[in-house]
Amino acid sequence: MTCDKNGKCACDLLIKEWEICENAISRYDSLHFQVRGWAVSAFGALAATAITIQDQNLLLLAIGVTAIFWLVESNFKLYQKTFIHRTREVQQLLRGDVSEMAPTFPGEVRPYPIIANRFKALSSGSAWKFIGKFASASIQFNVVLPYALLIVLSITGYMLFPAPPSEQAMKVEVESVPPLQITAPSSPDKSEESDQKRSQ
Repeated sequence: MTCDKNGKCACDLLIKEWEICENAISRYDSLHFQVRGWAVSAFGALAATAITIQDQNLLLLAIGVTAIFWLVESNFKLYQKTFIHRTREVQQLLRGDVSEMAPTFPGEVRPYPIIANRFKALSSGSAWKFIGKFASASIQFNVVLPYALLIVLSITGYMLFPAPPSEQAMKVEVESVPPLQITAPSSPDKSEESDQKRSQ
């Protein structure tokens, strides 16, 4: 490794960059668990409300909310992968193994911080290229698994949810109930006359 005029070696810069990347990866890991916690809490609240008020449509809403949290974590994973890739490159440079990096960096390999260039490359190119990278991050097993389980639970709950009785069924139940018959009480005079006739 070479040193600049102030005696700062490129190796020291690489180690510093490696530390920055590792800290960023750890922060994104914390964000992943935080977003998953929000998704589970939102799903639980919607499912409990659906059972309480007997509205199965809230389970469909839970699918949409879960998908939104899935997209948020996928976005975090996309940027985390940028730091992960740079960390691997820094490790190769620290080992002195630059042969595998030639296709990534044509020409001379410059071992200085290029994190900003990595993010610039992430946002450059066509929209389809970015969508492809985003889709690749979203379908990773550790990303898609918790949200796929929540979506499956939402769909299963929606299909097994007891349907409310229809108006026709309620009408049939009302018609099947026999009408209440109320007899008017007889007058006192008529009751006395009937008693006298019986006594005679």
